[in-house]
Amino acid sequence: MRAVIDGRVVLDVMQSIQTDHKLSSYTLNYVSERFLGERKEDVHHSMIAKLHRGDRNTRQRLAAYCLKDAQLPVTALFPAPVQLEFEKVYHPYLLMGKKRYAGLLWTRADRHDKLDTKGIETVRRDNCAFARNTIAGVLRRVLVLRDVPGSVEYVKGRIEELLTGRVDISELVITKGLTREVSEYATRAAHVELAAKRRRRHAATAPRVGDRVPYVILRGHKTSKTYELAEDPAQTLVVVAVRASLGLQLLALLVFGQLL
Repeated sequence: MRAVIDGRVVLDVMQSIQTDHKLSSYTLNYVSERFLGERKEDVHHSMIAKLHRGDRNTRQRLAAYCLKDAQLPVTALFPAPVQLEFEKVYHPYLLMGKKRYAGLLWTRADRHDKLDTKGIETVRRDNCAFARNTIAGVLRRVLVLRDVPGSVEYVKGRIEELLTGRVDISELVITKGLTREVSEYATRAAHVELAAKRRRRHAATAPRVGDRVPYVILRGHKTSKTYELAEDPAQTLVVVAVRASLGLQLLALLVFGQLL
């Protein structure tokens, strides 16, 4: 009996190798040497970001590691009709950390498909539009236009707009989900504190479990906690303070840009 399944099928290659090949060892190094004629690159996952931030030689070692890992489940080992196919390439590629990256995605040689991002502020809903749009602008200048100096000037301009009050408050609204009752949170968070504050003001319109709570961070004393400065955007027209975390995020992107 043969079943043809369209789409992707998860296959544990380790189990396939153990079933079809009787080897004295099933470590990646042994399997690599047995089927590819050479040992795999010994790169621990904690070294990936460091090698990527290094120089041409360290990135070449990282590329060899990725290539060999992709070659290990060679098409010949798969039972028909399963085949190993090329999917995509990222170039240039910025790796900020585990599951946090951005790059130009290519599936063909003539032009890139799109600027793809994962796990960073451009795709996270719990960041304000100002942060998302600014970082998207930085990524476009660094990755698409390859203009690192231009990205620096762009960030300076955005920060100047923020400091001089030329950013609409709607761009500075952050939203986070209220996943449980306020009393059940172990730590204090801005959206939780605001939900409690709104409940004291008017219980009928206060956020409930499952709602997303919009808030802005008001300007306060430097010793104030962030959660103490959260306020309902509809209740204030006060100038919102510069978030230190945003500045650090933008700086990190620009530093990575210098590596291209």
